[in-house]
Amino acid sequence: MEIPDSIPGLINIALSVGFGLLLKDLLGSFIPGMLFYLNPFFTEGDVVLLNGEECIITRIGLRTTVFSRQDKNHKTVWRIVQNDLLKWEKLEKVIKEESLQKDWEEK
Repeated sequence: MEIPDSIPGLINIALSVGFGLLLKDLLGSFIPGMLFYLNPFFTEGDVVLLNGEECIITRIGLRTTVFSRQDKNHKTVWRIVQNDLLKWEKLEKVIKEESLQKDWEEK
């Protein structure tokens, strides 16, 4: 049985499309992750409001960011958010009043 000449070409096209979609997804979360990681306004350990809930930035990775908070039973709850989805989240940094006072005194 002979394989038609068009089959290897179709396989190459399918593999190329699959590889392109995979690369799109990887770069889609890698680039926002790199930008968030390099953002000087947010660092690990910062207290933030994530959609109105007070959390601590536990880890900033290239693809995901981990936030932790205490629930009603004083248990730690982790929320892992893909960095490309952070643009849809409401993220606000909580600044303590004494930090602001210290910054003003240094200037």
